Amino acid sequence: MKKHIPFFPAVIAVALLSLASCGGDKTTDTADSLRKDSTERANNKPKFEDICTAPNAVAVTIKGYKFGMKSDFAAEMANFEVKQSSWNLINDSVAELTLKNYTTAELVGDRQDNQVDINVEFRAKNGKKIEPGTFTTGSDPDRWVQATMLTAKGKVWFNWLAGMPEVGSVKLNYVGDDKVCGVFALSSEKPENDQIGTVRLNGGFVAGK
Repeated sequence: MKKHIPFFPAVIAVALLSLASCGGDKTTDTADSLRKDSTERANNKPKFEDICTAPNAVAVTIKGYKFGMKSDFAAEMANFEVKQSSWNLINDSVAELTLKNYTTAELVGDRQDNQVDINVEFRAKNGKKIEPGTFTTGSDPDRWVQATMLTAKGKVWFNWLAGMPEVGSVKLNYVGDDKVCGVFALSSEKPENDQIGTVRLNGGFVAGK
């Protein structure tokens, strides 16, 4: 009598084909889902033109400050006209902001007393990032900011001594790779001490626009 031997490979192939047709390709489904989520997040992210609608309104005061200066210098600018600006988001934890009240063509020969650069460095650590929020000059050890102003007579710092009020903060309302906006609220005032003097930087700013 002739024996019939079951053809197991064919049975297995049919079973696998049936499973695939019923369950679908889960790897493809997962990839499609991730792409969809990523697209939705990108579309929902606040846009520069929606958040940064106000113009620059920066005010600068420098009086009685002599630390590292070549000679006496004073500047009181209720409207620091921003003619050049840049925002460099170096990585998740470091960024640099620069505002200048003159064009490249206007910087001819020696820098003039009315030509000032505002330079601000933002830092984050311990899992914090450079993102919208407030960066202080001391009260938050994980997100801090340091500002200086370059003048014709030297670099101006927001110097501070124990017992003085905190210098302040900078609030970022929008953070992009090359665009940013926010508000300065920085002040260091001790007129009787020429190492500190009166140094203020206040008002809203927009850079990279």
